[in-house]
Amino acid sequence: MARLKKMHPGSCALVTGATGGIGKELCENLARQKEHETIALVGRNSTELEALANSLQKKYGVKTCVIIADFSKPDAVEKLVSKVRGANLVVETLVNNAGFGYDANFVDSDAKRQQALVQTNVMALMDLCLAFVPDMAKRKHGNVLNVASVAGFLPGPRMATYYASKAFVQSFSNALHMELRFHGVHVTALCPGPVRTPFWDRADAEKTAIAHMTMSPSVVASSALLALKLNRMLCCPGLFAKTIVFSSRLLPRSWAGAIAAALQTPKE
Repeated sequence: MARLKKMHPGSCALVTGATGGIGKELCENLARQKEHETIALVGRNSTELEALANSLQKKYGVKTCVIIADFSKPDAVEKLVSKVRGANLVVETLVNNAGFGYDANFVDSDAKRQQALVQTNVMALMDLCLAFVPDMAKRKHGNVLNVASVAGFLPGPRMATYYASKAFVQSFSNALHMELRFHGVHVTALCPGPVRTPFWDRADAEKTAIAHMTMSPSVVASSALLALKLNRMLCCPGLFAKTIVFSSRLLPRSWAGAIAAALQTPKE
């Protein structure tokens, strides 16, 4: 596949949510391209991260760095940045993939879980961009891939906070793309449809209709890195995702919300 532009020695690709699914596939692709000296794998499961790090080292000969972080904690980004600086890593490619969903009617939902979702999906992503993107702009090169979703184009009954969080990621990333395109920094919002990953178990959504319309995480990851290389504002891999994005611009919001609600309603 097409490669990211050549990075200087010592560069690092930092991938959050690296333990599985899209994040793991992105790490594989980035390591295979060998455009970064170090792949920094970020997540909560140290065992899975270490296993992936060892695999990448053996298969591709890249350096790896494992960082344990729980982005539902308000101080997680500050601690991560401190570890990155302490290891003398220069983040040339930032992949904000960490996130989770919550399938429940808002009035019946758990407040702490909703707050953790916003902290992880929105605040941590913004804080990571604040930490690393200004340096990219000063250097006149860098890459940012923010993982949003086609959910960001719709209102999402039963997953109201999750859909809203992805709307933020999409809008925020589009704005950064416009601001940074003359500074040599590529910014792409990845907006896939459903992808078969452990996300569905964490979102309590495995019994919904939308869970059966999934794509392979490897296909999504390859599409995302190609779009980032070409500095595309949006990457919406697959026919389902493109249909949702196109339809969302034509349908009344009430219709779009009704469709989303039907897709999110668990089957008995």
